[in-house]
Amino acid sequence: MNLNFEIDRSTSNVYVRSLPIEEVYVTRYGYRVLYRSGNGRLHYANMPLDWFGSAAGRGTVIYSDNKAVPFMNVVFIDGEQSHVNLFLPRNRQSLVYRPIDRTEDWQARFAGIDSLELRY
Repeated sequence: MNLNFEIDRSTSNVYVRSLPIEEVYVTRYGYRVLYRSGNGRLHYANMPLDWFGSAAGRGTVIYSDNKAVPFMNVVFIDGEQSHVNLFLPRNRQSLVYRPIDRTEDWQARFAGIDSLELRY
């Protein structure tokens, strides 16, 4: 039995990009994620909490004890960003979770965010 097969990627309309996460700041307004791009540089991404609020939302948080965590998957459908999955440590004492600066205006930082702007 031959189980080898080819996938014609030119006809697929779904693409997933994985990016390692260095730090996460959890605020009452959303997630601020420090991630590493493909060239090794660090960048921040802000994701409003309401993206993660419903089954048909724009984001999902998956908590895990897996050693590969933390990372995020960004899902593109037909070339448009569709969804982000944050894979985060289940243990909230993990060094990935960073304390937030209480003097920062977090509400303003997350206001009006319509899309996830990432650098690859």
